[in-house]
Amino acid sequence: MSRLLFPVALLLLTLGCDSPTSPTTVTTIVTLPQAPATTPVVTPSPTTPGTTCPTATCGGTNPQIPRMPEILSFGADNFRIHKGASALLRWEIGDPSANVRIDPGVGSVGATGFVLVFPTQTTTYTLTARNSLGTVQRTITVIVLTDET
Repeated sequence: MSRLLFPVALLLLTLGCDSPTSPTTVTTIVTLPQAPATTPVVTPSPTTPGTTCPTATCGGTNPQIPRMPEILSFGADNFRIHKGASALLRWEIGDPSANVRIDPGVGSVGATGFVLVFPTQTTTYTLTARNSLGTVQRTITVIVLTDET
């Protein structure tokens, strides 16, 4: 069994669509680092962000497109809390197979979820999503108000 590796290169994909409500041609340029054949892929569908002409509306067959993880959302219900109070962090990652973690103090989490945090001082939380194509991060800061602030 041979293993297919993609060297760093530009790959031009052109997807046609006969639907009158969709674009006639979609051109995407993808830079692929060297990656194993088990690279996570996204199959375009009506609910997949960033894809067009899904099979369900165009009647055609679309190739699977390898993608870096995408942070769809990361936020908190309160960005300013009083000491001793909690903040609810929420996140959603586009790649359900990505390795996801929140630092400091939370650790590994699923691709979509929420967690209560109880910071004792102003804290910047970093959401990191990683797959074989790369790593993306986003930060939010929860400000802890003290008697002086």
